[in-house]
Amino acid sequence: MLNFKQANQESDQKKAGAKKGVFVVDNKIQVSAQIEENVDLTKEIIGEEIAYRRGILSVRDLIAPSSLKVNPTFMQLGKKFLRTVFVVSYPRYIGVGWFAPIINLNYTFDISMFFYPVKSALILKQLKNRVGNLEAQIISDSDKGAPRDPLRETALRDIEYLRDSLTQGTEKFFQFALYVTIYSESAEELDRLSDQIEDIFGSRLVYSK
Repeated sequence: MLNFKQANQESDQKKAGAKKGVFVVDNKIQVSAQIEENVDLTKEIIGEEIAYRRGILSVRDLIAPSSLKVNPTFMQLGKKFLRTVFVVSYPRYIGVGWFAPIINLNYTFDISMFFYPVKSALILKQLKNRVGNLEAQIISDSDKGAPRDPLRETALRDIEYLRDSLTQGTEKFFQFALYVTIYSESAEELDRLSDQIEDIFGSRLVYSK
């Protein structure tokens, strides 16, 4: 005996399931369309942001000079002329505050100091060779009957003292570099300032280039 009521219920369930499947597919299509729309919108926003940032001045744009010209004896940075003077050698003794006259100059300049620590073993090896050369020169002069050389004898005593201090660990050896960069409005003024600074160095037996 056929149960028409049960058959109708099963038919209704199948139809509802089919409609539900169509609804799920429609939802997936809608979600996919929304994702594509969001991606396009994001790309558009990023493109506008890039164009906006290109039109804004950065810090590099603000501090960068308008031009740079390198000459054999100086550089021209925009409208400024500049030259760097560096110290080549120092005297055996130099007083405290010897650099004050340059610091107190009423000009625009930069001062750079660099300290490079050096291994004691390397310096001791170099000093040992230097001591051998000085002693050989002093003995050679003595054998020839030449008068004593105070400069060589003083250098020998200084080197021996430095060797003792480095060996005992009471002293450390550093390489030191000093640079002074001068700025001016014209090349003539730059030459005048450079000569003035080099004269101050020379008056204290500090040689510069």
